Amino acid sequence: MISVSKGICIILMVIGHSGCPTFLHDFIYLFHMPFFFFISGWFCKQSTSLWGNGGLSVKILKRIKRLYIPFVLYCLAFIALSAIFTACTGTDYLGVKEISVPLVIKVIVNMEAPTDLLGATWFIRSLFFAAVSIDILLFISRKIRHSDLYLLAIFLVTAVWMKTFPADTPVIRQLALIVFGGAFFLMGCCFRKLFEKMMGYILALPVCIILLVLETVLIPNTMLKVNGAWDSILYFIGAIPGILLMLIISSYVNRLKSTGRILSYIGINTRVILFLHFTAFIAINLLAVVLKDLDGSLITSFPVIHSLKGGWWILYTVAGTSAPLLLKFISTKLRPMKS
Repeated sequence: MISVSKGICIILMVIGHSGCPTFLHDFIYLFHMPFFFFISGWFCKQSTSLWGNGGLSVKILKRIKRLYIPFVLYCLAFIALSAIFTACTGTDYLGVKEISVPLVIKVIVNMEAPTDLLGATWFIRSLFFAAVSIDILLFISRKIRHSDLYLLAIFLVTAVWMKTFPADTPVIRQLALIVFGGAFFLMGCCFRKLFEKMMGYILALPVCIILLVLETVLIPNTMLKVNGAWDSILYFIGAIPGILLMLIISSYVNRLKSTGRILSYIGINTRVILFLHFTAFIAINLLAVVLKDLDGSLITSFPVIHSLKGGWWILYTVAGTSAPLLLKFISTKLRPMKS
């Protein structure tokens, strides 16, 4: 079920970036990124030892392997490809701009994406730092009863405070995303059983949809752009029906064998879609330029060519979801078999 829910949500993320209708965009952005933090916290368990199976050190090493290393490798690959494309074509299709040692250092040390095409990886960065910090804090406070609830309160209050700073305050605003994401992570850690119970209520599905529609109309916002203490609190609370909605829908879809298997496969491979969907959009930009005889410079439009009308956002969504999965499938087939 969890893989199915992640599959649904990553498709929603691609739709949100595709130039879809405004209402759909605002609806998705109320909860889709909070859900990924929440579902990561869903599996979080407090370490009781420093070493050994389930120990703090093992958990941190796993996060480095699953989050940090793939992030750095993808970023360095983009930098290398950008240098090659620029040298061969004279055009910086990947948007890396100036390639330098400081840029590489920022990737390795601060997990800063070198191009807008990797802009969605802010989630990987925030999740990594939030999860590692929470792992350590939960371990330190392991002898304190309900320490996870105390941490949730601390993270949420701190995030709300940080969100009161002007949007152009770089360090604080970057930390705010990490801490805000950590609050959603801890909510998944603390209230897993409560959400499982709420999923069984017959009125949960229609109530969640009604609440989200009202929020979309009255208080649309995004995790990246929400600002101010009151709006941040509203956003945190307002994401809850969206998170619950994803869990309920995935529980139903999971019973549909074929659809469930497809979405589960997508959910297992969310990382490659997160990294490459913006790059896949370039193919649709090229198609639009050719079919509509547009200016060639629009090929590098980010994230999409906004002047396109009609159902082009559907094409962007299909490309942004399927192309990364196809590349993953090909790379898996080409990988040498272990003896």
